[in-house]
This record gives sequence, C-alpha cells and structure tokens, in this order.
Amino acid sequence: MITMPEERRTEAGEVHGKFWERTVREAFKNDPFRIAIELVKNAADSYTRLEKSENAEPSFEIYVKLCCRKKSPPSIEVLDNAEGMDSKKLKEALKYGTQTSMGEDTEAITSAEKGIGLKDAMMALEGNWLITIRNGLVNERNKHLDFTTGIGKEDEPVTEPERTELRIQNNGTVVIGKLPEYFHANKFATICERLQQHFLMRKLLENSKYKIYAIDGNTNEKMLLQHVSPKIEKQILKETFEIEYNKKKVQDTFADKQKY
Repeated sequence: MITMPEERRTEAGEVHGKFWERTVREAFKNDPFRIAIELVKNAADSYTRLEKSENAEPSFEIYVKLCCRKKSPPSIEVLDNAEGMDSKKLKEALKYGTQTSMGEDTEAITSAEKGIGLKDAMMALEGNWLITIRNGLVNERNKHLDFTTGIGKEDEPVTEPERTELRIQNNGTVVIGKLPEYFHANKFATICERLQQHFLMRKLLENSKYKIYAIDGNTNEKMLLQHVSPKIEKQILKETFEIEYNKKKVQDTFADKQKY
C-alpha cells in the first residue's frame, strides 16, 4: 500500500457535520459498495474530460486495489492516469456545492447518477487521502467528518520515487483509505463479483473505452471487471399485445422473468 501522507494543516469545513450523519452516511450504509463505485466513477469522468480536451486515446485504465482482511474491512486504492489536479482545482473538487465550477461534463459516462460523489466517498474511508499529480506537481488532501480538509503537499515538485510508489508516470490521481465497518465483504472474489453486478457500474463496464481492473493487494492477482447480467432461470409469464404509437399500431412483448 501507498505510504500515508502527513497532514500539515487544515481548512475549515463549508457545511455542518450533521449533514454527513443525516444523509450521505445513511446512503452508504444501505449500499456500501457505492463508496468504491463513486471513486471509480470520478476516475472515469476525469478520463472523459481528458479525451475531449486533449484528444486522449482509449483504453482508459482504472485500478482498484483491495487489501482484504479476515476480521476487518478491506483497505482500498483507486488509481487513474487521467487529468490529475492542481491545488486550485483540488480545493474546488473537495468543496460542497461546486460541481459546476469543476467544469462537470454533463455527457460523461456516469452523469446520470448524481447526489453523492468523490468527497462523500472519501469521508466514508477511514484514514482517507487523495494524492494527485498534474504537470509535475503533487498535491495531497484528506476529508474529515466535520468537513474540514487536511492538506499535505501543495503544488510541490514530484520526484521519480514518488511516481514509482504512486504508479503515476504522467498525470493522475489515487485515493486511498480503509472501508468502513459496515462494509462487511472481506473476500476479494466476492467484492469483484458484487462490483460487476452493481447497477451503477453497468454503463462503465459495458463501455469498451474503459478497462477497470481489480487487484488483490495480498496476492497481486489482477482481474478485469466485466458486466455480468443476472441469470434468468424461470419465465413465468409472456404476453404479446398491440399498442398505438405515432398513429401506427405495433406489437410489444411483456415477459415476467424471475430468478430462484
């Protein structure tokens, strides 16, 4: 795992900490896998912007490294080699209510799912850190539950050993931390299976531009995530009926299928 950065100073939070308790934390408790998915979506959207602004060529690779433990939740690293961020853009990315100032791409592959994002996913991670490199400079930030922002390195020249450790040879971003106690899955294969089946991952996994790899931090096993449709084992009803659309009559078929 990546060496944990040192917090040098903090910036005040923008909203009251109770906002987290009442809204986002409960949302993640109901769907803990969304924490990892929001980090993947953020990386994918960065690649989308990079493709449009700099004519970058796919495939766009995202790496999800999981260090699983028997009696506690896994640690996670989500890495991309997309835009990276300077200190100004990173500050905006981790503030609430500033999505549009980030130049948000409304046509991005994940733009249909709003409301929870990067900063929320980070706060769900114990010991979270975001480390990003852009144009030879490295920046580090974390988010606390009271919405304060911790700051490590700020627009400092990146060294070759740092690039090697982070696995970012040009520009890119990595988010690290430990998944919360309510994330009960602790087997690499189980987590991969659940991610592949999650409805929020479907558009990404079906898009050939993106290659999302899960890496077992204990064995270095690497697995390409692919969308897996649920198996239909029994069809209990099938009806064909006629509808009128644009003054034309067409036939449609309704099938009720269930999995047992």
